[in-house]
Amino acid sequence: MLRGKWRLIILTALMLVLVIVLPAQAMELGQRTLKYSMRGDDVSKLQQELKNHGYYPGYRIDGYFGPVTLREVKKFQSDQGIVVDGIVGQQTISRLMPKALIRAIHTVQRGDTLWLLSQWYGTTVQAIRNVNNVSGDMLYIGQTINIPAADRVNEAQLSRGGRRLGELISWDKAKNIFAMYDYAVVTDVRTGISFKVQRRGGSKHADVQPLTAADTAKMKQLYGQWSWGRRAILVTVNGRTMAASMNGMPHGAGAIKGNNFPGHFCIHFLGSRTHGTNSLDPDHQYMVRVAAGIS
Repeated sequence: MLRGKWRLIILTALMLVLVIVLPAQAMELGQRTLKYSMRGDDVSKLQQELKNHGYYPGYRIDGYFGPVTLREVKKFQSDQGIVVDGIVGQQTISRLMPKALIRAIHTVQRGDTLWLLSQWYGTTVQAIRNVNNVSGDMLYIGQTINIPAADRVNEAQLSRGGRRLGELISWDKAKNIFAMYDYAVVTDVRTGISFKVQRRGGSKHADVQPLTAADTAKMKQLYGQWSWGRRAILVTVNGRTMAASMNGMPHGAGAIKGNNFPGHFCIHFLGSRTHGTNSLDPDHQYMVRVAAGIS
């Protein structure tokens, strides 16, 4: 009887030693809810994902959910606008995992560059490289590119009441931000439809052309048929998103071959003027203010 009792004590002690000494079982991030004081491979993966998002800076990945990890998780949750409890459940994990960062899948067309895609979708070149695991800038027609979610700081600055807005910038500054021959992304405020353009002229406002036939088709979606009607738009170029107004009527000369657009169209900014009469167009100026969230 005594021998059996000692055997049980020895076996229990050995099991405790194994629990303490053996490493935690390999687990994928998302298999369990992670909390303060937990250890494991999934905690290491959590720390790495935090690093990928710019959190947990300068700290060693050790697989221990300690005070530093808790603090960084709460920072991440706060920035994401979700419950700040330091507990890593499915809601937090869905914001951390790479698949959750993919906003769209873009098929490369003629004229596309990583920089242009970053402007079009409101992200950065490096963020696109990261989610596609590439280091260069080469694209080929027909290639599919994962587009990450827009930078949260820019989104916060440019949205109000769930609607994306532009900076109210006067023409004397806008004409240098959107300089001659620059490429930009035009986004219709009401529908969210976006297309690429190039500035080809204009001294009192911007004369622009759709970059490709596909961009012309998207522009045509907005109007149904070509029209002088004014629309509130956002112009994203060189890291800025500006409030503007456009019409939808091809006129004058066009120089981009194969874009199916017979001429150019006009984009007005705050204080820009017409070329013919050198006057402010009240309809354009109203739509500029709509794009800035003022009217």
